[in-house]
Amino acid sequence: NLNEQDIAYYIVPKINSSGRMGEDIALSLLIEEDELEAIKKGEELEKLNNKRKEETEKAFSEIEKIIQKDKLYEYEYILAGKENLHEGIIGIVAAKVSEKYKKPALIYTDKNENEFVGSSRCVNQDVNIYDILEDLSENFIAFGGHDFAAGLSFEKSKEQEIHEIFKSLKIEKLDKINEYNNELNLNEASIELLKSMEILRPYGNKNKEPKFLFRNLKVKNIMERPNFTKITFSQAVGYGTNTLTNKKEVIEKEIECISFKTLDKLNINKNGLNNIFATLNLNTFRGNETLQLMI
Repeated sequence: NLNEQDIAYYIVPKINSSGRMGEDIALSLLIEEDELEAIKKGEELEKLNNKRKEETEKAFSEIEKIIQKDKLYEYEYILAGKENLHEGIIGIVAAKVSEKYKKPALIYTDKNENEFVGSSRCVNQDVNIYDILEDLSENFIAFGGHDFAAGLSFEKSKEQEIHEIFKSLKIEKLDKINEYNNELNLNEASIELLKSMEILRPYGNKNKEPKFLFRNLKVKNIMERPNFTKITFSQAVGYGTNTLTNKKEVIEKEIECISFKTLDKLNINKNGLNNIFATLNLNTFRGNETLQLMI
């Protein structure tokens, strides 16, 4: 049951690694008609993707040292560069920098002896970097991209001048309101509702996955993992009568929520009530289906 998220997060990065690392394995794999040869090429692509990950981590570590040393995090648009980085991975490094510092970032490296090539990202999508860079495009040799991702090149002789330009930038953030499709309580969130929305797929940039607001949720349990946080919330959804005491009691429903953010970034009130934005997700384990919320 592949969906667009499986393709986007697990398959596409592997295919992309081929072009990023300057190899043609992905094309060769996609047109291969022999199954055994396809398996071999798939394994080669996996190795290449792992190499891409290693180079990305190494480059990010080197850029991070520069950012800290020069205190580039103090500026509204982070510009950092280093020679001898792999040109194919500077966009990923820019995304990691943008994600860490919650600011647009542009990372560059040498293209040839006279020219730098750079890649810019804005992971939070709260700044239109294309418009900003377009206004500065007279300083670049080449420039292109879209709202939250762009690429450019500039003369090495202009490096210091461009750094000064970026340091003086005042960024106007997009007026992003937390938009959601509807408000639900935990009784209304169901597997049936989720499956009824399948007709809306595939989700993407121009067709966002439905997002819901849930109010007044209490924390029942929190479990932190290296790559995600699991929180069990409960919510009062009605009243019932206790058959033993014949007294009215609040009926609570619990649901498991997953977030790929760390707990300190989630701003969860452990002892009070929480309002969250979430999408509905089907968790299938050993043939059993349960509903999860993705914060």
